[in-house]
Amino acid sequence: MKQIRLSYLIPILALLLSLLLWKIFSYDKALDRQRASLKTLEEKALEYSALKKRWKNPAKSKKFIDSVVGSPKLKSARIETKMERNLYLIKFASLNARQLDYLVNTLMNSFLKIESLHIERSGNKSCKANLKVAL
Repeated sequence: MKQIRLSYLIPILALLLSLLLWKIFSYDKALDRQRASLKTLEEKALEYSALKKRWKNPAKSKKFIDSVVGSPKLKSARIETKMERNLYLIKFASLNARQLDYLVNTLMNSFLKIESLHIERSGNKSCKANLKVAL
């Protein structure tokens, strides 16, 4: 049986050690990328839960709609409201230009899930509007 020379053994061990260290550092970099990915995923989950809490609040939505409908600016609009399962139906029989502007601005700048908004001109200076809001 031949003896392995020490001059061959040292470079082989150095090569194996360098390959092992390279593999460990590559796993460490991959682990850092996964940690960063997990952190961004957690941030997005928190953002999603905050948005869900803000948008999916039926009591707040109903309270806001009732405050808009009961507004003094919309007193002469002849408003009919009706609740169905998860929908709040509102009919405005006669809106002038200022009332329509107020209504559209308040609805579009709020956190409501508007299913449909149908506006129809009924006269020279008035219009009708039907609104469906999901609760």
